Amino acid sequence: MNHIAREIVRHLCRPTIHRLDDHLFFAGFSCMKVVPALHIISVAIERGIIREFDNVYETSSGTMALGMAMACRVFNLRCVIVSDPAIDEGLAARLRLLGADLHIMLEPNQKGGFQAARLQRLDELRTADPGPAFWLRQYDNENNALSYGPVADYLASEIPNIAHLVACTGSGGSGSGLIRRLRERGHSVEFHAVDTPGSVLFGQADRPRLLRGLGNSLIPKNLEHRAVDRVHWVPAVYAFDAARRLYRDFCCDVGPTSGAAYLVGRYVAECHKNEDVVVIGADSGERYRMNVLSESWLACNGLLVDSSSAEPRDVLTPNEGGDEWAMLAWRRRSLEEVVSVAWQEAR
Repeated sequence: MNHIAREIVRHLCRPTIHRLDDHLFFAGFSCMKVVPALHIISVAIERGIIREFDNVYETSSGTMALGMAMACRVFNLRCVIVSDPAIDEGLAARLRLLGADLHIMLEPNQKGGFQAARLQRLDELRTADPGPAFWLRQYDNENNALSYGPVADYLASEIPNIAHLVACTGSGGSGSGLIRRLRERGHSVEFHAVDTPGSVLFGQADRPRLLRGLGNSLIPKNLEHRAVDRVHWVPAVYAFDAARRLYRDFCCDVGPTSGAAYLVGRYVAECHKNEDVVVIGADSGERYRMNVLSESWLACNGLLVDSSSAEPRDVLTPNEGGDEWAMLAWRRRSLEEVVSVAWQEAR
């Protein structure tokens, strides 16, 4: 084990909490996915599933890849990542510097898009591996969600009257794990899940998405739909602007998924005066210097908007929102229940 790396990476597992308003708190990570990566690998080592120098596999185009590469460096494991063209050059360079073997899929599958293509390649690599070929399985490994228990404990100790939790949803691990632990501790917390148009997570049809780091083309087992009170589908342009506003107004350097969560959190705080709202920020703005945080890049691509007065449109079914910021009262129902209602109303 690399003990110095472990000590450094361990500190990344606790968010920095900023109080943005009387009752609005931003809990930001520089790389949140190191939390589940470190925990999942630790459990696998404790159970004798993997040993030093074994291969560990995952599919990711974002911070899970980085979190896993750091965790593999801590435990002297070989990191194998399957990604797609969405991965930026800076992240790819950092992964390779950490020793990761990076495979980039250039074409999506007809059904399931790039994520399906990535999973197919991952299966091929693991099948050809003569060793244990451990797969992190961020989408359906229960230890993903369980890893956020200590984070929830820390949030509760620092903000004892949490009434609303706002978190982006991708693999389903962070939001589901945090809300489960907070409610187990006796906190009556409403969970506002943040998604983006074109994601299938909460019943919309799958289509290309500009906003990365949240949303999905597949339904992960870690996503507990029955834990969700409200769903917000935030379009990329609003998330980009909100990330820029966080930096401009508070010197808070974040990525666009954190911007999306902040946009929703600000709205929730305005709707629920005197109730503490906690927004989870998943990563820093380091990867977005030349695009999302650049006014010229946004203007050149027709993505420069003002989100300061934006509000969500209430919808009754998932696909009503289109490309707008839409909000649905999910009311802790299963995906099947919500889709069934939408189907009945569409007849």
